[in-house]
Amino acid sequence: MNCLKTVYNNYSLKYGKTEKSFLLKKSNVISVLELKNHKYAEIKNIAFELVKSLNHPLKYSSLKNIIKKTNPQNIVIVVEDITRANPYYPVILNTLIDYFPKKYKTKVTFLIALGTHRPHSKKDNIKVYGEEIVKKYKFINHNCDNKKTNEYICTTSFGNKIFINKFALNADLLILTGSIDTHSFAGYSGTRKTILPGIAARQSITFNHSFVVDKNSNMGNINYNKINLDMLETANNFISKRKKVGKETFFINFIKDHKKRLIKILSGEMNTVYNNGIKIAKKLFSVPIKELSDVTIVSCGGYPRDINLYQAQKSLTCASLATKFGGTIVLLAECCEGVGQKIFENWMKKKSLSEILSTKQKKIVVEGHRAYLTAKILKQYQCILVSDIKKYLVQKLKFKFVKDINEAIEIINKKYRNNFSCYIIPNGSSILPIKE
Repeated sequence: MNCLKTVYNNYSLKYGKTEKSFLLKKSNVISVLELKNHKYAEIKNIAFELVKSLNHPLKYSSLKNIIKKTNPQNIVIVVEDITRANPYYPVILNTLIDYFPKKYKTKVTFLIALGTHRPHSKKDNIKVYGEEIVKKYKFINHNCDNKKTNEYICTTSFGNKIFINKFALNADLLILTGSIDTHSFAGYSGTRKTILPGIAARQSITFNHSFVVDKNSNMGNINYNKINLDMLETANNFISKRKKVGKETFFINFIKDHKKRLIKILSGEMNTVYNNGIKIAKKLFSVPIKELSDVTIVSCGGYPRDINLYQAQKSLTCASLATKFGGTIVLLAECCEGVGQKIFENWMKKKSLSEILSTKQKKIVVEGHRAYLTAKILKQYQCILVSDIKKYLVQKLKFKFVKDINEAIEIINKKYRNNFSCYIIPNGSSILPIKE
């Protein structure tokens, strides 16, 4: 009598700065969803490629010519915060400073595009931007709640009253840096997002993010996406306002692959960087799938993508795109800084899913918008959370708590009687599953 041997495969997914391993039957796994091959080579000499991009930007004069033409006495460089995975920032920023003629090096201030995120400490700055540059230059935390440092610039066609950080608004030369990646509700990150929400006032961010209730506010979608369109309009109005008084605005955006390898640097005029960057991102991050799974096991890709649950929510959205309604999502997110944002936490703890989802657009506040996105998924899927967040809090947040990934596997096997289809996503923060 012939007996078929059950074959198990071992999988390992990033969790904070460590990894979690587990076994699954080979027959259960449809595939591991990741971006294995692309035509872009990793940029080995980042400084060289950056200088090349600055000298030959998209639809713009070279940065050297801009500096010569404007003779800026006040240069502000906007940088992303600790929640973004930018391991190349020290090289990028030091190269950028070295690029400036000597007399302009002392005229530089860095502005951290926090949006509504927590302020940086000096330790955070050293970790993200490097000790050398933090010792030499002033870094300012954007404060979305400080009315004295945010100035009204326009009202968009959507009715959003836009207030932007004065340091950025009044800079003779403003250089905005950031990454282009998939985004839970704006479609893609980068370019215009550095302005709104990056350096905008809370009320402007709140109005913009309230459009999460709209059906087009989805990951990977920019068409008819009111969040995206409001951001674009804001950015273009902001740039135009500065241009009228002779102030220059220059964008530098980076694209990295699923292994956090830098593969593209785009600089120059915002809309051209935006359009070119999104074309590359669509090709790079889209993963075609032929079917939806019963179960999806997803990691955020480790630290800092899973620094808190607020940031990890993006990977939950990614997994939902690959999973059947009513299916199961297992999210691996260490969350060394806990839930992340207080309003998000309070909404998830104190309101029922139905209450959150019935919230009218005008009542959606920033951070509450992510509670809305999370509630939408929790309503449609069983969500199991593998995290360092305490059990009582995980349960109040309406996730299923497990101590370990293997406990989650046991729950799945029991629920489906060992008969289920499964996707494994090693980096949910960087891929876009698209059903063919």
